[in-house]
Amino acid sequence: MLSIYVGLFFSGLVAGFLELIVFNEEILLALCFITFVFFAYNYLQGTVFDIFSSHAGKIESDILIAFNAKHNSIVSSVSALSLSKTFVQGLALLDCFISRYDSFVFQQTKIDYKHSLTASTVSRLNEILSMERILKNSAQRSNLQSAIYPVIFSLLKSRFNFENQIISI
Repeated sequence: MLSIYVGLFFSGLVAGFLELIVFNEEILLALCFITFVFFAYNYLQGTVFDIFSSHAGKIESDILIAFNAKHNSIVSSVSALSLSKTFVQGLALLDCFISRYDSFVFQQTKIDYKHSLTASTVSRLNEILSMERILKNSAQRSNLQSAIYPVIFSLLKSRFNFENQIISI
């Protein structure tokens, strides 16, 4: 590798003597900069590599810390969302249970009310029927009395008249 550098150096000297390269201010400044970078890189390459490695490690650790914080935030958000989803599902289940319970109780109350109404109606109808029987019996008695008593009295009267006639004869 050193032979390549020595070869480049001698080829640069030959080109300078043959005036292939004109050494004005810009060329000299460029050659100085290139040699500075060359020597700085050769002598300081370990240090520069260590500096870049430490910066890369620091950037990597910052990215990992940010990633872990973001990951923990997402995990806590997902667990909170899962908890709230479970809570919402529980509320929906409770709502369904309450509506079914209300429906069952309402139906049971409706059935009980229907039975109560039927029993009350049957009771009232039985009272009306018994009153009708009583009125019918009373009407029949009064009709019987009003129809039979005059007949009986007229028969008795005619018999009495007949007996009176027989006795008077």
